[in-house]
Amino acid sequence: MTRLYAEMRRGQHNVKVLHVVYQFWPTRRGAVFRTLNVIKATRQFGCKVVVVSSPFQRPAGSAGLEMLDSVRVYRTSHLGMGYGFEDAGGLLGRLRKLSALPAFAKAVVSIARAENVDLLHANGTFFTGLAAIYAGQVLGLPTIYEVRSAWEVEALSGPARWPQRAVAWLAEYAASHLATWTVYNSARLEDHYRPRKDGQSAVIYNALEWPAVPPSPPCGDPDMLRLGYVGSLVRYEGLDLLLAAVARLRAVGIPLHLDVVGAGPAETALKSIARHLGVNSDVTFHGFLEGDDLECVWQRIDVLVLPRRREPVTELVAGLKPLEAFKRAKCVVCSDVGGHREIIDHGETGLYFEAGNLDALCDTLLRLYRDPELRARIGQRAFELGRRRFGLERMARDYLVVYKAALGVC
Repeated sequence: MTRLYAEMRRGQHNVKVLHVVYQFWPTRRGAVFRTLNVIKATRQFGCKVVVVSSPFQRPAGSAGLEMLDSVRVYRTSHLGMGYGFEDAGGLLGRLRKLSALPAFAKAVVSIARAENVDLLHANGTFFTGLAAIYAGQVLGLPTIYEVRSAWEVEALSGPARWPQRAVAWLAEYAASHLATWTVYNSARLEDHYRPRKDGQSAVIYNALEWPAVPPSPPCGDPDMLRLGYVGSLVRYEGLDLLLAAVARLRAVGIPLHLDVVGAGPAETALKSIARHLGVNSDVTFHGFLEGDDLECVWQRIDVLVLPRRREPVTELVAGLKPLEAFKRAKCVVCSDVGGHREIIDHGETGLYFEAGNLDALCDTLLRLYRDPELRARIGQRAFELGRRRFGLERMARDYLVVYKAALGVC
């Protein structure tokens, strides 16, 4: 440890970190992409990285060690009794999943000891946090716990589940206050789980790898407004409101098209709404896309629309989608929920409208249709400010500050 202190004081960040994650690649979720970005950012500054995924990583039953982009990844799905990420199975299923925690915690101890790591970095939920905290106490290592979402609000909704939600909140509170340091991806999440009295916490927003120059302007008909949505198709994203806005604007002769990229439980209902509103020809549901196919859609989009409903989870969580638009110099139109307001500056990097207000959304889109220079100016400003505030270098420096503090390095 003395060697590590000396190296970090000299600016040589050769700290070895074990990331304890609930899900990892090839699962495609926002939390996984954030972990990949954290790894990429900190490795650029010399950190060494090892990963262990929880017993609920797909495919169920997998075990052992594999290499992903020269990162050693330990799989422990054999401890999960066949459960996957989505297989909650009600209260009994959740209790059975929780029973895997002791075995997983012991596995984390063994891996951390074998890899001779300097620090444990657990990425929510409390399942991974408590396992890492236990391992840190056994091995005398500092632990970072990272809170990325108020998942208990989203996953355990409804009055019948409030006791489970309360227990989950308490478990998250415990993990976030027992770790050596806690990282939140939004200030509102920190408030939700109560700020630590010792001050050993930090808010580190999402980040992406940023191009040196903005991409080329959108291609296609310059007289048509191309709207886009990229993300999960779930109820709280408010896409029914966006479809209603498309129908209203088309009814008054505004030429536009909406590209919807993503999949989720609301997909069938949204397609039915589009048919009912008579906008089938004005909306394209692409399903899940990645790589060049996804970039082709991004290239066509003029405005990314994020019409989230005002719900507890949307008030708390700052997502990745606005940043994906910023790095492509796209104008963002979003509802004024708390998660958006933390990362989007109205009139600078995007435009707000009142959540759930169809008139306000239509007025905002109509304004951008009539003023293409405004949407281009906002997109360019978003690219420039986003590179400074949400680039990987900023994220890496923020994490290195936390790592040094957790290790006691001034």
